[in-house]
Amino acid sequence: MPSASQATDETNDSPSTSLAADPARSTGTPPRAGSPTIVEGEGLSLEAPIAIRPERMAGDSAGSNGEGAGHRPESFNEGEAVHPVVFTVRHPIGIQENTTAHLLVRAADEETPERLPYPPESELNVALARGEYLAAVEIPEVGVGPTVTFAVTDGGADVLLEAPYRFDLGMTALLRSTELPLEGVEFIVERTDDPARLAGAGRISSRTAPDGKARLEGLVQGEWHLTSIADEYWSYDWDLSLPFADTLPSIRTQGRMQMTPILFDPIESISLRLDPPSAALEPERYTAEYHWRPETTPFGPDGRVVLTLTDHYFPLFVEVNDREGTLLEYFIGQHPEEGEDYLIPLEGPRVLEVDVRIGESVRELGEDWQLMLVVFHRMANGDDAIVNLEIPGEGVYEVPYAQSDVVDVCLKAWREPELHSYVSKEVRLAPEGRTACILRADGPPPQIKVVDVSGKGLAKHHVQVLRLPRNTGWLDGGRTDEEGLLSIDLSRTRTNYLMLSDEGGGNILGLDIPLDLSEARLDEGPVLIPTAPTTTTYLQMEPGSGDPGDVIIRLEGARTGFVYAGSALDESGRSRESELIEGSQGEVVLDLASQWSPTPRFPLKPGRNAFRVHATGTLTLSSTDHLGAVRCTEYDQTLADWKAADNLATTSSGTLVECTVPIGAYGITFADGSTSTIHVRKGESIHGGL
Repeated sequence: MPSASQATDETNDSPSTSLAADPARSTGTPPRAGSPTIVEGEGLSLEAPIAIRPERMAGDSAGSNGEGAGHRPESFNEGEAVHPVVFTVRHPIGIQENTTAHLLVRAADEETPERLPYPPESELNVALARGEYLAAVEIPEVGVGPTVTFAVTDGGADVLLEAPYRFDLGMTALLRSTELPLEGVEFIVERTDDPARLAGAGRISSRTAPDGKARLEGLVQGEWHLTSIADEYWSYDWDLSLPFADTLPSIRTQGRMQMTPILFDPIESISLRLDPPSAALEPERYTAEYHWRPETTPFGPDGRVVLTLTDHYFPLFVEVNDREGTLLEYFIGQHPEEGEDYLIPLEGPRVLEVDVRIGESVRELGEDWQLMLVVFHRMANGDDAIVNLEIPGEGVYEVPYAQSDVVDVCLKAWREPELHSYVSKEVRLAPEGRTACILRADGPPPQIKVVDVSGKGLAKHHVQVLRLPRNTGWLDGGRTDEEGLLSIDLSRTRTNYLMLSDEGGGNILGLDIPLDLSEARLDEGPVLIPTAPTTTTYLQMEPGSGDPGDVIIRLEGARTGFVYAGSALDESGRSRESELIEGSQGEVVLDLASQWSPTPRFPLKPGRNAFRVHATGTLTLSSTDHLGAVRCTEYDQTLADWKAADNLATTSSGTLVECTVPIGAYGITFADGSTSTIHVRKGESIHGGL
């Protein structure tokens, strides 16, 4: 699932964005759908704090120890020893002329702040007693800047504050399935960084117009809670620190920043049914939930349960639990047809028997160690599934849930927080009856070492291993220690695919790097994972016909299909550079909204990756039978060619077919052999005459 949306400048003057994968993820849980992600752009230096000669205000007011000359707030007791506190203000977008400012300050245990006149271009000395305080700068015509918490000691304190400035926040709402605009979505922001109650309640809202756009006006920098409300669609909420640093140039010149579109899903439901139905004789034994709404719901007497899908996307990660310690995980690829149930098979003609044996190294852990059997399998409908079975110790365990031809069986032994032993085996199941295998938990788990070109270990690098096939969520990983080492789940019977990024997640990029351990001697030391050689790699959008607007890009593993990261482009259409590790296997996928590209998906290669995106219009035909009669002049391809390549969006309108095509010239060939040329313009609809 939530972290944050990319911020991009409305006029495409925002800094470029890293290609790097999100390093924060270390489990198989996907990111939250529609969540905004802060663009990780180049750093922007703020102006240096304004600091000129201090001005004494309200005369001297020394405490009992003679310290702390300067202004002394009225709320503090005369008998208390006070200490000098110097407040300095910086102005990220410059000082406005004839500005009246106030310093708001209060003790942490007080209710009401002092409000002191404060010339914005100066320092201000205030005498305060020891303790915890909160302060902010207020400009009445603008608002209250970020709240700062500080402590006053015998040596006083120096406090740096930030002057408030106003800006607008542009929002866009799109329907995820079509990327068409949504009208009437309400976006609400509320100020949250006000524990001192200095700023007062700050709440701003706006609804989207028919083009899906809305503008939240009059924000000031600080912490905000953003909420969306849309009838019949799932609502989102995020905590954001605004504005994003990358957007300061736009705020200086235009007074606004823009967030990338928020994708909305309709509120739906999915019906799950236990198979066979006899399993429903104990309905309270089974419960279900899905990842983004962890609320367990019991199956009913008929073996069914209906889950309301709010925030979600497919593949849908669903968990089914029984009260005996078995967790079944399913990655549902698509919504069942109307009126149909998604079957949860609890048994079948095949049964896997696992003979679990415990080695001395695990026994030496004492009473605190834990064991789990994990079986990866593929269901008859093609969806991935995982069986997690908690086991008490040695013995033969039956697993009736996996009915695929081949399963990957893993045995884990650990004592919190460390994985002590991990062993896996690929097993081919007999068509019917029982298939037995033996797994022994003993010895340390596989260990890798991330190294540089000289072989030196690299600390704080993020590694995740992805399992085939179609790794919707089969991953595990973590961060290397100071020596570059990491114990991780790795298979010795099939190829592992690794994701690798550096500590910041922005410089080194490894996608679906293959790692075959079938002949590795893991007892002789860690497996070395090199981060070199690399090639400086970036994306470059070349001009197409018309202005296509903003383009949203994601990177996927070419072998696993795992979505690694998103990327944005600067005003020249270029992404930020990353160092692509040799052996990476990635693909670039363009999320096109009212846009068209001849290459909506293409391999990520080392170096420059150029692509074209066009603005679009609509070409209407009387039937899809005529797609072959319309040829794009620029690309010398027919609409039928594009349709066959799954690169033509069509919708039916009565008896007509509307085709979303790149703007430009098209040749039409009629049934009698005659031809003509038409021109499709941006945002316009034209009939092809067929």
